[in-house]
Amino acid sequence: MEMVSSKTYENALITFHRSLYNFGVKGYIGSQTFKIEGAYWMGASESGYEDWYLLKDSSVMDKLNQAAVSGSVKDPHNTAAHMATSLHAGLYVIKSPYPSFLSGKSAVWFTKPRETDLNQILSNYRNSNDNIGDLWMRLMVLGPTPEYCIVSENRMGLPEDLHPVNVKRKPISDFIGTILSSY
Repeated sequence: MEMVSSKTYENALITFHRSLYNFGVKGYIGSQTFKIEGAYWMGASESGYEDWYLLKDSSVMDKLNQAAVSGSVKDPHNTAAHMATSLHAGLYVIKSPYPSFLSGKSAVWFTKPRETDLNQILSNYRNSNDNIGDLWMRLMVLGPTPEYCIVSENRMGLPEDLHPVNVKRKPISDFIGTILSSY
């Protein structure tokens, strides 16, 4: 595979995301791509790109997948896809009222011990922090990422028994879609 510059790949991703949103799939709220650092699942460099797609519900996925390879979206999809390497995926559901920190600069991924209650973990953490950020919970395993993710503006310290992985995030563009508070 021919190597391309980060800027070329980022521009291709932005073009794809705009095309996908403009296609008008009902229930597709929008998306954003982040350049990330510190994620072991990205391989030796621990850096790469992470796409976040906001959907009204999981029934939108089939329509979105079809739209991504159809009509005016097909060429931008194929351009970005041919440049991509090391692909992973996951299906997560927001556990916060709506995603207010989607563009946060930090994400801490973690797995809780089976015998530990998630609400207790969050309660303990909330006692020391006014706002923990957005909590996402995995619904389907499609790659090596941990079970939970909290996206926030600042790096978070979680107990070691949760095996936290702090990942730096930098959006490559603004959110492409509807206003997040309408989620």
